[in-house]
Formats: sequence, structure tokens, C-alpha cells
Amino acid sequence: IVDIKEGKGRLPIEMLKALADKVQPLGWHLEFLMHVDEFPDLDQVLDGFPVDVVFGHLGYMKTSLGLSAPGYRLQKTIERSRNFETAVCAGRLEGWTTRKLDALAAREIRSVPYEEFKKLQDMSRDDLAFFAIPAAGLGTATYKGPSEVDGRKTLAVEYAYASGFRLTRHFDAETFALVASDQPTPKGELQRQKVEALTMVDGIAFPSKETIIVDGKKSGEVSYDRIQLNPELPAGLFDFPSF
Repeated sequence: IVDIKEGKGRLPIEMLKALADKVQPLGWHLEFLMHVDEFPDLDQVLDGFPVDVVFGHLGYMKTSLGLSAPGYRLQKTIERSRNFETAVCAGRLEGWTTRKLDALAAREIRSVPYEEFKKLQDMSRDDLAFFAIPAAGLGTATYKGPSEVDGRKTLAVEYAYASGFRLTRHFDAETFALVASDQPTPKGELQRQKVEALTMVDGIAFPSKETIIVDGKKSGEVSYDRIQLNPELPAGLFDFPSF
């Protein structure tokens, strides 16, 4: 759903609710590319909306309006219902800061400094590199010696990126399969993703189930039901939209 670029945007809420009712059985969500500062009562208008809602690109907030702009009332809505999301951009990848049913994603709408965007970009690079050493100038991979994960002997490798993003992976000492990954949270806590199960796809072992642990306490679980290696993707799938 895209509003107009110039002038006052309009929100056909009844039409949107009717559309949401139709796609709700499919498990779909609606994405709004809109200027949230033009809708000071948006949290009330969308209260009880039938499906999850994504606000692309932080709602196109104008930096000149500051953090007190009416559009930032969405933050309170997110904290209250977890029914809304905000999309951010890192390089050529997009991600969402919160999901209604995701207990792990306790995020909020906020301004993101350039340094943090650089970390998001390096996180994306690291995910896509599949344990490879970072490219020259972007970061390093350093063997940190023997380690142990719940009594299992492992070998620790730290991936350090120029942006400041850090990640330590623990590989099985005999098979070299991934056992766990550690990284600090923005609050300085230690977040561990412990691999509980592996799935072999074309001779490669992929984590199919992980437990998320924050400062020694279980925070949740993640399962991957369908894993494909090098699937065919349509041309332009990751291109930015034109407005």
C-alpha cells in the first residue's frame, strides 16, 4: 500500500480492513509505504487491525521534525500490541525490527545512527558468507583456541568487522560442525545461538533448530523447516522498488 509522495496522504482504512480480512487466512501481512508523520492518530486508526502491518523505511520520517513528531506514537503501539513492524535498510538487504508473534524481537521504532547501519550491513555480509573469512579491509577471522559448550569440546573462531560487529562461533573439535554462536547485545548481554539439530542438504550441514540464550537464560527457539541450497530466484528479486 503506497500513499502519494506530494501533498496530504489519505488512508482508506475501510478498504484496507476489507483487504486484510481476505489475506488473513493466508497468514499474509500488509506493508505500508507511507509518511507516518501525516497521520498523528495512526495507532488508534489501526488498533485491532486483522493482520500484521509493516511500515517500510521507518515510515519515511522527516528528520527535521525530530523525535517528538506525531508519527513516533507508533512506538507506544508496538510496545503495547506487537502488531506492527518497521522496516530498515542495510546495504541491499531489508529487515524488520519486530514481529507480533516473535518473543525474541523486543524492538521499537527509533532513529538509527550511521554506525549502527554499518553493523547491520556487516551482519548481513556475515550471514551470507557462510562462515567464510571476511573480505580484506572488511574484517578478520581469528582462532581463539579450544572452548566448551555444555560439556562439548569445541574450537572458537572470532569474526571481527571494521564496523565493530563481533561474532564468535564454536565449532565441534572433531567434526567442525557449528555448535554455537555468541555475540553481544546492544545492552552488553551475551546472546548465544546454540545449534540443537543439523540438516544435511547437498552434503552441507545446516542448523535446523537453535535455542536462543541471553545471559544464561533461554529466550526462545528457532526452527528452519525448509532449507534449499542455491534455489532459483527471479531476476530483480532484491532490487529496490521505484517510486
